[in-house]
Amino acid sequence: MLEAVANHSAQVVVVDELGWVEDSKTVEIIAGKGVKVIATVHGSHLGEAVANPAHFPVVGVAKHLVERTLVQERPPVFRMAVEAYALGRIRLCPDLDQAVRDILARRPTPVLDFNLRTGEYTRTAHRAGLEGGAAAPEKA
Repeated sequence: MLEAVANHSAQVVVVDELGWVEDSKTVEIIAGKGVKVIATVHGSHLGEAVANPAHFPVVGVAKHLVERTLVQERPPVFRMAVEAYALGRIRLCPDLDQAVRDILARRPTPVLDFNLRTGEYTRTAHRAGLEGGAAAPEKA
């Protein structure tokens, strides 16, 4: 990835699965150089991806050693996240920074739930905390 940026003046880098902390650190470096990055991670839900130590560099999270809790140290590398959770269904999290704070605080995360077959979407407050959970309708 670094070679593509350094030697080929890449403006966009697409990464299929950030599986190791080294991958995430490299993406963090690339994004810091102004290169747009699109990446996938594997997990059951966004909370699981945030809690995975391999993703800490790109979500801005660290483990507080004394309290044994996760804390957000800096904003995530990415502005938004898309979660594919069922066939033809995705959740768009338009503010990943806020979502990470919500997940760490165990609060519901505002998302747009899209049905790709019909084009319909709803605003929901998804409880994708560190332990996961189901979407609940957003209260006005």
